[in-house]
Amino acid sequence: MYFGTDGGGVTTPTNILNGATVTDNFFRQNLEPLTTYYLLVKPRNTFGVAECQNIYSFTTMDVISQYPYEMTVEGATTPALPEFWTSIDNGLLSWTTTSLIGYNSSKAFACYSQNGQAQALNNWLISPPFQVSAAKEYKLTYAYRCFFPTTPESLKVAWGTDADDANLSNVLFDSQTISDQNWAVNNHLIVPGVDDHIFVGWHAYTPSGMGQFIDAVKLEDWGAVGIAESPEKQISVNYSKGVLVVDVKADLGKLSLTVLNAAGQSIESVSMRNQEKFQKTLNLTPGVYVVSVKGIDFEKNTKILVN
Repeated sequence: MYFGTDGGGVTTPTNILNGATVTDNFFRQNLEPLTTYYLLVKPRNTFGVAECQNIYSFTTMDVISQYPYEMTVEGATTPALPEFWTSIDNGLLSWTTTSLIGYNSSKAFACYSQNGQAQALNNWLISPPFQVSAAKEYKLTYAYRCFFPTTPESLKVAWGTDADDANLSNVLFDSQTISDQNWAVNNHLIVPGVDDHIFVGWHAYTPSGMGQFIDAVKLEDWGAVGIAESPEKQISVNYSKGVLVVDVKADLGKLSLTVLNAAGQSIESVSMRNQEKFQKTLNLTPGVYVVSVKGIDFEKNTKILVN
Protein backbone atom coordinates (compact mmCIF):
# COMPACT_ATOMS: atom_id res chain seq x y z
CA MET A 1 0.00 0.00 0.00
CA TYR A 2 1.38 3.39 -1.06
CA PHE A 3 -0.45 6.40 0.35
CA GLY A 4 0.30 10.06 0.91
CA THR A 5 -0.04 13.67 -0.13
CA ASP A 6 3.01 13.63 -2.39
CA GLY A 7 3.45 12.58 -6.01
CA GLY A 8 0.67 14.74 -7.43
CA GLY A 9 -1.06 11.67 -8.89
CA VAL A 10 1.84 11.15 -11.30
CA THR A 11 4.46 9.37 -9.20
CA THR A 12 4.00 6.88 -6.37
CA PRO A 13 2.88 8.49 -3.08
CA THR A 14 5.11 7.49 -0.17
CA ASN A 15 5.07 10.07 2.62
CA ILE A 16 2.46 8.26 4.75
CA LEU A 17 2.57 4.60 3.69
CA ASN A 18 5.49 3.42 1.59
CA GLY A 19 4.88 -0.16 0.51
CA ALA A 20 3.15 -1.12 3.75
CA THR A 21 1.56 -4.58 3.92
CA VAL A 22 -2.19 -4.42 4.60
CA THR A 23 -3.97 -7.74 5.14
CA ASP A 24 -7.51 -6.31 5.58
CA ASN A 25 -9.58 -4.57 2.94
CA PHE A 26 -9.13 -1.25 4.77
CA PHE A 27 -6.67 0.77 6.81
CA ARG A 28 -7.20 3.71 9.18
CA GLN A 29 -5.35 6.98 8.88
CA ASN A 30 -6.08 10.38 10.42
CA LEU A 31 -6.49 12.89 7.59
CA GLU A 32 -6.17 16.65 7.40
CA PRO A 33 -9.11 18.74 6.18
CA LEU A 34 -9.19 20.15 2.65
CA THR A 35 -6.20 18.05 1.58
CA THR A 36 -5.70 15.85 -1.50
CA TYR A 37 -4.44 12.31 -0.88
CA TYR A 38 -3.13 9.73 -3.36
CA LEU A 39 -3.35 5.94 -3.19
CA LEU A 40 -1.58 3.17 -5.13
CA VAL A 41 -2.48 -0.45 -4.38
CA LYS A 42 -0.31 -3.37 -5.51
CA PRO A 43 -1.91 -6.79 -4.84
CA ARG A 44 0.52 -9.48 -3.74
CA ASN A 45 0.36 -13.23 -3.19
CA THR A 46 2.77 -16.20 -3.25
CA PHE A 47 3.28 -15.71 -6.99
CA GLY A 48 4.56 -12.15 -6.58
CA VAL A 49 3.45 -8.53 -6.80
CA ALA A 50 1.06 -7.24 -9.46
CA GLU A 51 2.41 -4.19 -11.26
CA CYS A 52 -0.66 -1.96 -10.95
CA GLN A 53 -0.08 1.64 -12.00
CA ASN A 54 -3.44 3.29 -11.26
CA ILE A 55 -3.07 6.09 -8.71
CA TYR A 56 -6.35 7.07 -7.07
CA SER A 57 -6.98 10.40 -5.39
CA PHE A 58 -9.53 12.15 -3.22
CA THR A 59 -9.81 15.48 -1.40
CA THR A 60 -11.10 15.69 2.15
CA MET A 61 -13.81 18.08 3.30
CA ASP A 62 -13.10 21.47 4.80
CA VAL A 63 -13.74 22.00 8.50
CA ILE A 64 -17.14 23.27 9.63
CA SER A 65 -16.78 26.85 10.84
CA GLN A 66 -20.34 28.18 10.65
CA TYR A 67 -22.28 28.00 13.92
CA PRO A 68 -24.66 26.84 15.16
CA TYR A 69 -24.18 23.43 13.54
CA GLU A 70 -27.24 21.19 13.72
CA MET A 71 -27.75 17.56 12.74
CA THR A 72 -31.28 16.15 13.05
CA VAL A 73 -30.52 13.05 10.88
CA GLU A 74 -33.75 13.69 8.96
CA GLY A 75 -31.94 14.17 5.66
CA ALA A 76 -30.01 10.91 5.91
CA THR A 77 -30.82 7.95 3.67
CA THR A 78 -31.17 5.07 6.12
CA PRO A 79 -29.20 3.08 7.09
CA ALA A 80 -26.27 5.22 5.85
CA LEU A 81 -24.73 7.84 8.10
CA PRO A 82 -25.14 11.50 7.07
CA GLU A 83 -22.45 12.97 4.86
CA PHE A 84 -19.12 13.51 6.66
CA TRP A 85 -20.14 11.49 9.73
CA THR A 86 -18.11 8.33 10.38
CA SER A 87 -17.92 5.44 12.82
CA ILE A 88 -15.42 3.00 14.27
CA ASP A 89 -17.27 -0.27 14.75
CA ASN A 90 -15.90 -3.29 16.57
CA GLY A 91 -17.91 -6.51 16.74
CA LEU A 92 -21.21 -7.37 15.11
CA LEU A 93 -23.02 -4.04 15.51
CA SER A 94 -22.44 -0.71 13.81
CA TRP A 95 -23.65 2.89 13.98
CA THR A 96 -26.29 3.55 11.32
CA THR A 97 -29.36 5.75 10.91
CA THR A 98 -32.86 4.46 11.44
CA SER A 99 -36.47 5.56 10.95
CA LEU A 100 -37.48 3.36 13.89
CA ILE A 101 -37.40 6.32 16.26
CA GLY A 102 -36.44 9.99 16.46
CA TYR A 103 -36.25 12.82 18.97
CA ASN A 104 -37.28 15.89 16.98
CA SER A 105 -37.78 14.13 13.65
CA SER A 106 -38.57 10.65 12.34
CA LYS A 107 -34.94 9.42 12.26
CA ALA A 108 -31.96 9.05 14.58
CA PHE A 109 -28.45 7.66 14.83
CA ALA A 110 -28.69 4.06 16.00
CA CYS A 111 -26.46 1.26 17.21
CA TYR A 112 -28.68 -1.62 18.29
CA SER A 113 -29.29 -5.35 18.06
CA GLN A 114 -31.86 -6.22 15.42
CA ASN A 115 -32.23 -9.89 16.33
CA GLY A 116 -33.41 -9.46 19.92
CA GLN A 117 -30.16 -10.85 21.34
CA ALA A 118 -27.81 -8.84 23.54
CA GLN A 119 -24.52 -7.94 21.87
CA ALA A 120 -21.19 -6.47 22.91
CA LEU A 121 -21.10 -2.77 21.98
CA ASN A 122 -17.77 -1.09 21.28
CA ASN A 123 -18.74 1.50 18.70
CA TRP A 124 -17.76 5.13 18.13
CA LEU A 125 -20.01 7.58 16.27
CA ILE A 126 -17.81 10.48 15.13
CA SER A 127 -18.80 13.95 13.96
CA PRO A 128 -17.31 15.97 11.10
CA PRO A 129 -14.39 18.27 12.03
CA PHE A 130 -15.22 21.65 13.60
CA GLN A 131 -12.96 24.70 13.53
CA VAL A 132 -12.46 26.03 17.07
CA SER A 133 -10.62 28.91 18.71
CA ALA A 134 -8.55 28.85 21.91
CA ALA A 135 -10.27 32.06 23.01
CA LYS A 136 -13.77 30.60 22.78
CA GLU A 137 -15.94 27.92 24.31
CA TYR A 138 -18.61 25.85 22.57
CA LYS A 139 -21.87 24.36 23.76
CA LEU A 140 -22.71 20.81 22.69
CA THR A 141 -26.30 19.59 22.91
CA TYR A 142 -27.70 16.17 21.94
CA ALA A 143 -30.53 13.78 22.76
CA TYR A 144 -29.94 10.14 23.73
CA ARG A 145 -31.79 7.07 24.94
CA CYS A 146 -31.40 3.33 25.31
CA PHE A 147 -33.35 0.55 23.58
CA PHE A 148 -34.78 -1.36 26.57
CA PRO A 149 -35.00 0.08 30.12
CA THR A 150 -34.28 -3.38 31.55
CA THR A 151 -30.86 -3.38 29.86
CA PRO A 152 -28.74 -0.45 31.14
CA GLU A 153 -26.34 0.89 28.55
CA SER A 154 -22.89 2.49 28.74
CA LEU A 155 -22.21 5.70 26.83
CA LYS A 156 -19.21 8.05 26.79
CA VAL A 157 -19.02 11.37 24.95
CA ALA A 158 -15.60 12.89 24.30
CA TRP A 159 -13.75 15.18 21.90
CA GLY A 160 -10.28 15.30 20.39
CA THR A 161 -8.24 16.75 17.55
CA ASP A 162 -8.23 13.49 15.56
CA ALA A 163 -11.08 11.14 14.66
CA ASP A 164 -9.78 8.01 16.37
CA ASP A 165 -10.65 6.33 19.65
CA ALA A 166 -7.23 7.00 21.20
CA ASN A 167 -7.40 10.75 20.54
CA LEU A 168 -11.02 11.26 21.61
CA SER A 169 -9.89 11.54 25.22
CA ASN A 170 -11.43 14.78 26.52
CA VAL A 171 -14.42 13.24 28.28
CA LEU A 172 -17.63 15.28 28.55
CA PHE A 173 -19.97 12.54 29.78
CA ASP A 174 -19.58 8.92 30.90
CA SER A 175 -22.36 6.74 32.29
CA GLN A 176 -22.76 2.98 32.62
CA THR A 177 -26.35 3.15 33.86
CA ILE A 178 -28.37 4.66 31.01
CA SER A 179 -31.84 3.17 31.32
CA ASP A 180 -34.03 5.95 29.90
CA GLN A 181 -36.40 4.62 27.26
CA ASN A 182 -37.58 8.19 26.85
CA TRP A 183 -35.27 10.72 25.26
CA ALA A 184 -32.93 12.65 27.58
CA VAL A 185 -31.00 15.77 26.57
CA ASN A 186 -27.42 16.57 27.59
CA ASN A 187 -25.58 19.88 27.42
CA HIS A 188 -21.79 20.18 27.69
CA LEU A 189 -19.32 23.03 27.43
CA ILE A 190 -16.22 22.41 25.30
CA VAL A 191 -13.23 24.63 26.05
CA PRO A 192 -10.67 23.51 23.45
CA GLY A 193 -7.81 25.80 24.50
CA VAL A 194 -6.28 25.55 21.00
CA ASP A 195 -6.77 27.05 17.57
CA ASP A 196 -7.41 23.81 15.71
CA HIS A 197 -10.14 21.51 14.48
CA ILE A 198 -11.85 18.99 16.74
CA PHE A 199 -14.11 15.95 16.45
CA VAL A 200 -16.83 14.83 18.87
CA GLY A 201 -17.38 11.12 19.48
CA TRP A 202 -20.17 9.10 21.10
CA HIS A 203 -18.84 5.76 22.40
CA ALA A 204 -21.39 2.99 23.01
CA TYR A 205 -19.48 0.44 25.09
CA THR A 206 -21.98 -1.82 26.86
CA PRO A 207 -20.45 -5.32 27.37
CA SER A 208 -23.84 -6.95 26.75
CA GLY A 209 -26.42 -4.47 25.52
CA MET A 210 -29.40 -4.03 23.22
CA GLY A 211 -28.57 -0.64 21.76
CA GLN A 212 -28.57 3.14 21.90
CA PHE A 213 -29.86 6.12 19.92
CA ILE A 214 -28.51 9.65 19.40
CA ASP A 215 -30.33 12.60 17.80
CA ALA A 216 -30.60 16.39 17.63
CA VAL A 217 -26.88 17.18 17.76
CA LYS A 218 -26.10 20.89 18.01
CA LEU A 219 -22.78 22.69 18.46
CA GLU A 220 -22.90 26.43 19.23
CA ASP A 221 -20.26 29.13 19.50
CA TRP A 222 -20.75 30.07 23.15
CA GLY A 223 -18.52 33.14 23.12
CA ALA A 224 -15.35 34.11 24.95
CA VAL A 225 -13.94 31.71 27.52
CA GLY A 226 -14.98 32.31 31.11
CA ILE A 227 -17.54 35.07 30.58
CA ALA A 228 -20.33 33.28 32.42
CA GLU A 229 -22.39 36.45 32.79
CA SER A 230 -22.71 36.96 29.03
CA PRO A 231 -26.44 37.45 28.32
CA GLU A 232 -26.31 35.20 25.26
CA LYS A 233 -25.14 32.29 27.43
CA GLN A 234 -28.20 32.60 29.66
CA ILE A 235 -30.65 31.94 26.81
CA SER A 236 -31.33 28.52 25.30
CA VAL A 237 -33.54 27.91 22.28
CA ASN A 238 -35.00 24.56 21.26
CA TYR A 239 -37.60 23.51 18.71
CA SER A 240 -38.85 19.93 18.86
CA LYS A 241 -42.02 18.21 17.67
CA GLY A 242 -43.73 21.48 16.80
CA VAL A 243 -42.97 23.22 20.11
CA LEU A 244 -40.63 26.21 20.49
CA VAL A 245 -39.03 26.59 23.91
CA VAL A 246 -36.95 29.64 24.88
CA ASP A 247 -35.51 29.44 28.39
CA VAL A 248 -34.00 32.51 30.09
CA LYS A 249 -31.88 31.55 33.11
CA ALA A 250 -30.95 35.01 34.41
CA ASP A 251 -32.46 38.46 34.96
CA LEU A 252 -31.83 40.11 31.60
CA GLY A 253 -34.50 42.78 31.81
CA LYS A 254 -37.18 43.28 29.21
CA LEU A 255 -36.77 41.01 26.19
CA SER A 256 -38.43 40.74 22.79
CA LEU A 257 -38.73 37.44 20.96
CA THR A 258 -39.14 37.25 17.18
CA VAL A 259 -39.29 34.24 14.87
CA LEU A 260 -38.29 34.97 11.27
CA ASN A 261 -38.62 32.76 8.21
CA ALA A 262 -35.98 32.46 5.47
CA ALA A 263 -37.40 35.52 3.71
CA GLY A 264 -36.95 37.63 6.86
CA GLN A 265 -40.69 37.80 7.55
CA SER A 266 -41.82 37.78 11.17
CA ILE A 267 -44.16 34.89 11.96
CA GLU A 268 -44.15 35.30 15.76
CA SER A 269 -43.33 38.30 17.95
CA VAL A 270 -43.84 38.56 21.71
CA SER A 271 -42.42 40.31 24.77
CA MET A 272 -40.81 38.21 27.50
CA ARG A 273 -40.55 38.85 31.23
CA ASN A 274 -37.46 38.35 33.37
CA GLN A 275 -36.33 34.73 33.75
CA GLU A 276 -39.36 33.50 31.84
CA LYS A 277 -39.59 30.19 30.02
CA PHE A 278 -41.48 30.81 26.80
CA GLN A 279 -43.15 27.78 25.28
CA LYS A 280 -45.55 27.74 22.35
CA THR A 281 -46.74 25.33 19.68
CA LEU A 282 -45.60 26.56 16.27
CA ASN A 283 -46.39 24.27 13.37
CA LEU A 284 -43.53 25.46 11.18
CA THR A 285 -43.30 24.21 7.62
CA PRO A 286 -39.97 22.73 6.47
CA GLY A 287 -37.28 25.37 6.10
CA VAL A 288 -34.78 27.54 7.94
CA TYR A 289 -35.90 29.95 10.67
CA VAL A 290 -34.15 32.41 12.97
CA VAL A 291 -35.24 32.90 16.58
CA SER A 292 -34.10 36.35 17.72
CA VAL A 293 -34.07 37.38 21.38
CA LYS A 294 -33.24 41.06 21.95
CA GLY A 295 -32.39 42.83 25.17
CA ILE A 296 -31.35 46.39 25.95
CA ASP A 297 -27.76 45.93 24.82
CA PHE A 298 -27.56 42.51 23.22
CA GLU A 299 -29.18 40.26 20.63
CA LYS A 300 -28.99 36.48 20.35
CA ASN A 301 -29.95 34.87 17.03
CA THR A 302 -30.43 31.10 16.83
CA LYS A 303 -30.94 29.30 13.54
CA ILE A 304 -33.32 26.34 13.57
CA LEU A 305 -33.82 23.86 10.75
CA VAL A 306 -37.23 22.25 10.33
CA ASN A 307 -37.41 19.12 8.18
